[in-house]
Amino acid sequence: MTSRVELDLNVEVDVLTAGTVAEVVNAILESLLYQRNQIPFVYKTYRYYVNKWADGDERYGAEVESVKNFQVQRQRQLAKTTKDSISAMREVIKETFTRIHIKSVRFLFGGTSFTPKEAYTIHIPSEDVLRNHSWEQHRIEAPKLNETLISLVTNETLYSIFSQNLCPTNIYLEFELFNHCTNSSTWQVNDSKLNIFPKEFSEAPSSCKDIQINIVHKGKPNAENKHLKCCRDMQIFEDAVSPLGNSVTALKECKESMKATSMKSTGWWESDVIIRGFKEQTIRGFNMWK
Repeated sequence: MTSRVELDLNVEVDVLTAGTVAEVVNAILESLLYQRNQIPFVYKTYRYYVNKWADGDERYGAEVESVKNFQVQRQRQLAKTTKDSISAMREVIKETFTRIHIKSVRFLFGGTSFTPKEAYTIHIPSEDVLRNHSWEQHRIEAPKLNETLISLVTNETLYSIFSQNLCPTNIYLEFELFNHCTNSSTWQVNDSKLNIFPKEFSEAPSSCKDIQINIVHKGKPNAENKHLKCCRDMQIFEDAVSPLGNSVTALKECKESMKATSMKSTGWWESDVIIRGFKEQTIRGFNMWK
């Protein structure tokens, strides 16, 4: 049997929107990448260093030329590839949550998606996610998001996992979507921002560490009585969602279908974006981050 761990992760925000859930899931991804040694720094710091190279900083360029070391250039290219794939996966998560109802998200760490060493499944409280609200109006506060992440990395049940080293490997992204939403006449799977494809669900191997994370929405008192009109009546909200075009129609169809089917039928989809973990290889006399 797999080593299974289950935990609850509280998200405190007045109204839970699809954008907020996507923000939380992306924050969990960034945290896992660092905790599991797939990037050498927290994501924002890692992105900052890599972007400095991409911006053509003269000092860095001169240093590489003086060293004339293929290994240096190769290291930086690998680091940039990892950064770009993280950005692409974040975008897929954001766009998918915007366009369709999601039951769960799964991150697989391993050589292939069929032989993961660690699997992190994030269960979404779908019935709590309100689609007729603007994410910008109900963004989770930074301190609250940090509290959520801290509760994840300090969870006692994960200590034995996080305390073990995981060598750089591949990270795969999978979604469990409600079938009646993906069957909608306006659902487009060939969107260039999504690039997700249906797949057969595969159980994790017995050696895999299976972590189940339940997102628990903690709303503010009386929020239920206030949320009905706060965004719906704003013209700016209508302007914000109108560019989605068919996606808005799809969400309406999906909402009606969810009522009829009680949200029971689901299917698994996978993203074609794969993150390959990066670890710096020591190069004598040179610090690629300096």
